[in-house]
Amino acid sequence: MPAFNARLRPKEFFGLPLYAVGTAILLLLTLFPLLVSEALWLKILLSVVALFLFVLTVIIVALGEDFQMLSIRFRHIADRNAAPFEMAGV
Repeated sequence: MPAFNARLRPKEFFGLPLYAVGTAILLLLTLFPLLVSEALWLKILLSVVALFLFVLTVIIVALGEDFQMLSIRFRHIADRNAAPFEMAGV
């Protein structure tokens, strides 16, 4: 079983999930043009994107290894009230 569990473990970079590192890098790449640009519409757009990336990074770091199973949790919630296959025709 350890080989199977190791396959499911998320990749890490300096102890942080790889998805969190990726979103943090995108956040930094978004903040530089935000500080340099002079156009107000661009500053507003980049501020919204930076805020979204910051919240996403915090969520990924908070969930840690459970982040990869999040889609399964959402599918379970959606399927909880679904009718069984036998009742589909009734």
